[in-house]
Amino acid sequence: MPTTEEIEQAKEYLRKRLEAENSMRANLEKYMQEAARRLVDIAYKRNIPPAMFRFSYDIWLEREVKEVIGWLKDQIDDAVCTLAIAGGEGDAHEIILYVFDENHSKTFRQRENVYANRFKYEVEAAIAAGLILGVAKEELKKSMEVNIRSPYSNPYFVEALGSRTAAVRLKEKGVTYGTGRSNVAFNLLDRLSVNAVSQGWMRHWQNMHPSASGFYSYRGSSYPCSLCDSMVGWHPIADYAGGWHLNCKCFFVFT
Repeated sequence: MPTTEEIEQAKEYLRKRLEAENSMRANLEKYMQEAARRLVDIAYKRNIPPAMFRFSYDIWLEREVKEVIGWLKDQIDDAVCTLAIAGGEGDAHEIILYVFDENHSKTFRQRENVYANRFKYEVEAAIAAGLILGVAKEELKKSMEVNIRSPYSNPYFVEALGSRTAAVRLKEKGVTYGTGRSNVAFNLLDRLSVNAVSQGWMRHWQNMHPSASGFYSYRGSSYPCSLCDSMVGWHPIADYAGGWHLNCKCFFVFT
């Protein structure tokens, strides 16, 4: 059985890992807010008639929007790389390859592209609503910053949908909204990037115990989880996957 010291070391490692995950989440929110501000600036400077606004209005607008989305993905990638290898000394290159590698048929960046594209359309819908309602640029940016985690709660977006004329215009322009509201871009990118950081830390934790033949799993949280409850105890090293599920707070002591 693990000693008290080994258990405490594993708990401390979990606490530091969670700090890294929280840092990733805070950085993600900051990057998405900045990307939204940039997209609003781009849209408003073009003076596109509200009834005609879309990011695909012309190739020049599309190009500028693409640059902003590319910037957002670069910031996310940099933060993931920095935080995923912060678990300690070791082969940082190996850990980065591990977190960006294919997982369940898709790589990190393949999922990131899909989720960043969803973010683009969320922002497009909010800007369309703002233009139709005649909202000042700075006011729209503030509302988008506040509601970056829940874009469909943006009061201007809600007001636009409540207006029959505005709602019809949004639909006529092909702006999608309201589909999968629980899976908004922030939640998707948050799960993706935070899990990558977590997996980097847990990969390093395993690498710190190269001769281990197994490990003990302990609950690191009190929220109900039948899976984590069922996994408490000893496991052969082949069972190690860095966590039993997304956002898993269990900690492991190698033996």
